[in-house]
Formats: sequence, C-alpha cells, structure tokens
Amino acid sequence: MSNKTVSLTEIAEKVLKAEKRPLSAEDIWNVAVKKGYHKKCENPGKNPAKTLESEIREDTSHRFMIIPSAPTTFYLKKKIKAPGIRKLVELIEENPSVFEEDDFSWKKDWMDFFDSELPEWRKIVKNRRNWQKLENVVPREDYDSLCEAFIEVAGADLAIRWFNSKVAEQKTAARKYLSDVDNLNARIWKKLDDEMKERIVHTVFNEHPGEPIESITDSFRFIQNRSPKGFGCTIPVFGYIPSAEIKRLQHIVKKAEDFYWEEEIDELITERNDAVLASIFRREPANRLVLYEPTEDERRLIAELLEKFLSHGYHASRLPNIYISMEPPPLFHVYPELEEEVYHEEDLDILYNLLFGDGDEEEFEEPVQIEMEPEERRVIRPEVLDIEELLGCYLPEPKIILYEHGMNWYLNLCEEQGYEIKEEHL
Repeated sequence: MSNKTVSLTEIAEKVLKAEKRPLSAEDIWNVAVKKGYHKKCENPGKNPAKTLESEIREDTSHRFMIIPSAPTTFYLKKKIKAPGIRKLVELIEENPSVFEEDDFSWKKDWMDFFDSELPEWRKIVKNRRNWQKLENVVPREDYDSLCEAFIEVAGADLAIRWFNSKVAEQKTAARKYLSDVDNLNARIWKKLDDEMKERIVHTVFNEHPGEPIESITDSFRFIQNRSPKGFGCTIPVFGYIPSAEIKRLQHIVKKAEDFYWEEEIDELITERNDAVLASIFRREPANRLVLYEPTEDERRLIAELLEKFLSHGYHASRLPNIYISMEPPPLFHVYPELEEEVYHEEDLDILYNLLFGDGDEEEFEEPVQIEMEPEERRVIRPEVLDIEELLGCYLPEPKIILYEHGMNWYLNLCEEQGYEIKEEHL
C-alpha cells in the first residue's frame, strides 16, 4: 500500500475532474472528505478549505480557472488543442489589463488589442464550439468589458446563453446587450423565454421612457442637484410620446407575432399616457418653467372673473400662455427668511415614485429643506401681501407666470392664520 502524500491542489484537481462543474473551496474539500481523497493529504491545516483556496490561487501551473462569484468558485481548465483558441486564451491570461493608462479597460480596448495580436479572433469567438473554452478563462482585471467584447462579436446567441449565467460579468454583459433594441429582431425575440422578454421590456421602458417623462426626469434631477438657475427649457403637457426605442421594440414584437407581449407593451404605453395627463404633471412641475394647462374648474373661475371686467366695458382677448415657475417669487428675494421649505418632501416623493417606480432610491437625494427656529421666522399677515410679489404676474409678451413656491407658501400661511382666500388670489 502506497504511503505517498498528495498536495491540496492535487486533491482539488482530482475533485474538479470528477465533478466537472465549478465548486467553491469548501465544496471541493467536502467532496474530497466524502470520497476519501483527504486521507493522503499533506498538512491540510486547521482550516483545510481556506488553505485549499489559498494554494489554488497561488498555483503556478495555471490549472484552475477562478470564477469571481460569491463564494469564489474554481473550475479545472481543459487542455486546448486548437492553436487559434489556445493563442486567444494565452492573450487573455497574459494581459490582465489591456488599457494600462487607466484603471480599467473598455470593450473597444479588448477588441483593438485582439485585432492587433490575433486578427482571426472574431472567427474564433463566433464559433460555438469555442464558447465553453472561452468561459473557462478569466483575466485578472476587466472581465466585464471582455464579456461585452465577446458578445459584441458572437451576437445574441451567446447573450442568450449567458443571460442567467452564475458569473456576474457574463450575465450583466448579456442583459445589457439584449436590452439594446438595436441588437434585437423578430428572429432573436422568438428565441427568448418569458423571463428574458419581461426583463428586456421593462428595461427599455425604464431607460427610455419617452416624452415628456424623460425631460421631466432630467429637470427633476437637475433641481435635486441644487442648480441655482434650474433647467432652462419648457415642457408642454401634450400627451405621452413613446421613445424611439419603445417604438422599435413594439415593431419587433409585432413582427414576431408575439401577441401576449404586444398587448403588454400597449398597456405600458397606456399607463404612461394616463400618468402624463394626470394632475401631478400639471400641478407639480419639476422644472423652472413649465407650460401649464388650467383645469376645467380653473377655466370656469377665470371666466367668472372676466365677466366682471366685461360688465365694466373691457374687451376680452385670448388667454395668454400660463407658466409655472420654480424660481423664488420677488418677495422671497427681498425676505428669504419667509420661505420655510424650498421643496415639499411629500410632493417630491409622489412625483419620484411616479417617474421612477421601484427603482434604486439610494441614488435619489433627500429633498432640500431649510429648517428655521420659530423666532427667526418673519411674522407677516396674508392680507398685506402683493399678488405680483408672491403668487404670479402678467408679462407683456404676453405671458402669465405663476410662482409655485409662493403659491404653496401663501396657502400654508392662510391656513395657519385662518385667513379666507379671495377670488383674485385664486
């Protein structure tokens, strides 16, 4: 009976060769114990799994492929006979970062590097028989951009293969590729399962929501970044216009005769159209200057007020454009201490949820507030305030500007002091 001892890396090689699947260091050791491989191991240490992982990482024979997952898993590399694929693997292993002037590489850097070192690399990557071999090689850096380069060359079939990969970089690259509608067509759409289709549809709608949601979102974030001048554009409320990406996706699904997802996309478009026309977009602007359409009740009130002027011999004219302004009204420029809150948190939350849904709220800054002690606030009576200094004004362009901050502040002040709001204020 032989008393020859074996190293931990030899045990790992034996286990991985038998199992033919990626395993963590702890799983490798458990299999070794179960099959009795550990009995001839030399000095496994107090924590064999930890020692095993350390030795695999330090192995100079490059037998093992390290998969950066949680926990880290290892796979036994297969010997490659084809010279082309072997050369490509060597290039990946020997060049951990192909863009040495920066901290990371882009997809294009990998592609340019391969073009210069191995002109036939695109043909190698497109060959399905080489995909498993390529999956078994991971550079020490920039694996995410390498995966993007492989999918860019191999196309949608490799992206579908990696869509639910356990390797994060492969999965991310695959989903990014398939969520770009320029990479899709009816033939590719038919190859996707429902989980893939659902993720792609919602990604396209979230990243390219259409107008005016995109402009409102941009200006809303602009204000959240505390820009002193705001976002200088006008967003008219004209209904929802799907983005070019959504229209392209809709065309692909229709051409693929996928009636279920065609109906789902139509419903998503309808939901967004209803949201754009809802009062939140007319009454709670996210911009410095937003074209405002009065509601039916407001138009009736305007007509009643105009009747008083017509009865005194005035002539009626077309109502000029009305804009909601996020600029502080003139009164707040003179007395900045009057304004207690710059933005109303509950209103911003409503608009945020409508625009972003269940997105990552960690990236969204808390609404800016200026807290003041009661003794620092200037006491003022509503009846002494001038309308044009606080609520809004008429400009001879012609144009009517309504001060959002001033109106909210004035209504709160009247409520606090029990002041009855007059018609001209409304």
